[in-house]
Amino acid sequence: MRLQGVLLDLDGTLINAFEPIVYALNRTLEEFGLPRMDRDAIIRHTGRGECSMVSLFGDRREEAGKRFLQFHDERLFDLTPLPGAEALLNWLAAQEIPRAVVTSKSQQRAEQQLAHLGWEGLLPVVVGLTAERRQKPDPHTLLLAAEALQLPPAAGCADRASASVPPSIRPPPEAALPSRGGQAAAPPAAGFCWSPPP
Repeated sequence: MRLQGVLLDLDGTLINAFEPIVYALNRTLEEFGLPRMDRDAIIRHTGRGECSMVSLFGDRREEAGKRFLQFHDERLFDLTPLPGAEALLNWLAAQEIPRAVVTSKSQQRAEQQLAHLGWEGLLPVVVGLTAERRQKPDPHTLLLAAEALQLPPAAGCADRASASVPPSIRPPPEAALPSRGGQAAAPPAAGFCWSPPP
């Protein structure tokens, strides 16, 4: 099988950028006269996007969202690569495998964080949110990344939990990423896209 390309999420897949979220959400809650949340509660809200802001701030969600981003940007670079992430990216680059990061983070913030880590060359395509792009789980940004990498949408994709990734396209063990639960995982399948040989 020939690996055609890789689409990777950013937060929780390649980097731990949770500290700016914890800081920003609690600062925003305090400013709006609401009680602070512990990390577990914030984890439950993370990734719910607009739904989370509505449930927390109601009709003041737009105002709260702006303040959240201002606070978030104060700690934008308070992040760390996840174990194995840089090894994975270096392996993909050495193999000359097309790769992109697809994130619900704004395009500008994603590019700034990748530049901070020195990963611009390791992830030549970055697809983050802009005013014109629809947020995940809508596949819009995934399709944009596939198009940028010249991958046909019909190419198969497996997520990290999949056991069906053929050994011939797996990166070396040192490039393994932890699962979301923090337990070590087999060499990751996250975003690996391939199609069977003709």
